[in-house]
Amino acid sequence: FVIRARGISNSVSYDGSGLIQLIFELAQFDSDFTKFHSYKETFASIDGDQKEIRLNEVIHAIEGFFKRFRDRVAIVIDDFHLFDAISKNTILKLVAEYNNIFLLVSADISSNIASSIQSLNLRVSSFDLGALEGLTYIKFIQASLESKNLPTELYSELIKNCKGNPFYTLELLMLMISKRSLLVC
Repeated sequence: FVIRARGISNSVSYDGSGLIQLIFELAQFDSDFTKFHSYKETFASIDGDQKEIRLNEVIHAIEGFFKRFRDRVAIVIDDFHLFDAISKNTILKLVAEYNNIFLLVSADISSNIASSIQSLNLRVSSFDLGALEGLTYIKFIQASLESKNLPTELYSELIKNCKGNPFYTLELLMLMISKRSLLVC
């Protein structure tokens, strides 16, 4: 069971924005979570006691889901360092409390996220993911698209825009496929 989310830039982040992403994912498995979809606008626009009440409702619902769910769950979050503090702390608390939850994040190592994860005394494994170069990068692109017959312009475009970053490369490839500017046969 995999739940995916992504940290968003601070300019559009608000308290609970990461939890809203989880709610949208969980609604695919439990329709009761659809009642929280309107909270996105609520969290972004209100403050004070009402916001606190709504945040607690969402946190309680998410905790309830994981409490009754017995299978292994992987929560995969790209750019975890961009998650708002409330969402980040809620997810870390869930991981610490439930043995069936596995957290896989990508995060900027210059952020303080590593120390907040390690402060929970969780088993943490990390590795630096450097930029891919040369033939390794070309093989990565070919493997991603399951084809060795790709136009030279594609390699040039990806090298220019993604600079060997595998995450950016996959995102751009998915965007190109969704916009049909790249057809994979």
